[in-house]
Amino acid sequence: MDNNRKKAIAVILAGLIFLAIIIYFLFFYTQKNTGELPAVETSQAPTTTQTVLPKTEETKEPVKNQPQIVRDTKDLGEAGIKILAVSFAERFGSFSNQAGYGNIKDLKVFMSQKMTVWAEDYINNEIIKHPDTSAYYGITTKAIAEDAGQYNDQAGTASVTVSTQRLESTGNPGSDRKFTQQIIINFVKEDNKWKVDSAFWQN
Repeated sequence: MDNNRKKAIAVILAGLIFLAIIIYFLFFYTQKNTGELPAVETSQAPTTTQTVLPKTEETKEPVKNQPQIVRDTKDLGEAGIKILAVSFAERFGSFSNQAGYGNIKDLKVFMSQKMTVWAEDYINNEIIKHPDTSAYYGITTKAIAEDAGQYNDQAGTASVTVSTQRLESTGNPGSDRKFTQQIIINFVKEDNKWKVDSAFWQN
């Protein structure tokens, strides 16, 4: 009888172990597999790249608008010529020897062919004359008044005198110098667009 009981207990234990193995595979193993499913969903992450496309398109829009500044100059009247002269004088007259003559280069789109040639020659000569830019020198210019000397739309010529307040600095404390100065800016129509043809600082 004892042997039969032992056999019966052994069979029961074996059955319980078998059931435990089945339960493990049915529940715990399948849960591990289902737990991996969210990792598969991460393959959808590239859809976030769709948000990049509108951004690249938006950054192109300001570039398209930039040439309109030049095209607008063909429709300038006398008042528009004055506004352009003031803006030109302030930028043209603000200079730093460590800025690579950006005050002139940035204004080439407003210059006639004649003045563009002058600007290129002037920059090249200044680089030769002042190769060392380690010692800072700068000057800022602010327009305070303007006066249209002459304006002839049919002839395609105009002239504006701009009075400016200028601040000269060498970067040393107490070295700043303020002074007023006038600049005469002459315009010419070139390809039916108003362009700055020359600019002369007055003593």
